[in-house]
Amino acid sequence: MRPDNVEYMHYEAELVVVIGKTARRVSEADALDYVAGYTVCNDYAIRDYLENYYRPNLRVKSRDTLTPIGPWIVSKETVPDPHNLTLSTWVNGELRQQGTTADLIFSIPFLIAYLSEFMTPAARRHDRHRHA
Repeated sequence: MRPDNVEYMHYEAELVVVIGKTARRVSEADALDYVAGYTVCNDYAIRDYLENYYRPNLRVKSRDTLTPIGPWIVSKETVPDPHNLTLSTWVNGELRQQGTTADLIFSIPFLIAYLSEFMTPAARRHDRHRHA
């Protein structure tokens, strides 16, 4: 949902990794064992507020209603290779963005291992009857 007084919003399709069990100091080799599944999000940025490069752009990405996630979670068993997925963004029936997770700068196991060194991603429990 577009916030009031915003003219230009930028969008990016992103892969979301759903953590299935609490991850603390996880090795890269074991990282995918902590994944429950995957979903997508739309990573919006409000370009009206783009500020100086050296300042945190809190207003650009940290507004209510930005970065909607889901609505479905697929189990990791249904995704043989999360580094071989296509992400597309469609706006009013027009393809605006398309990319692949093969182009990720950092691998998913690396990111889980890295983040779990200084934060503890908590498990996301979900009812498998509600989600695909």
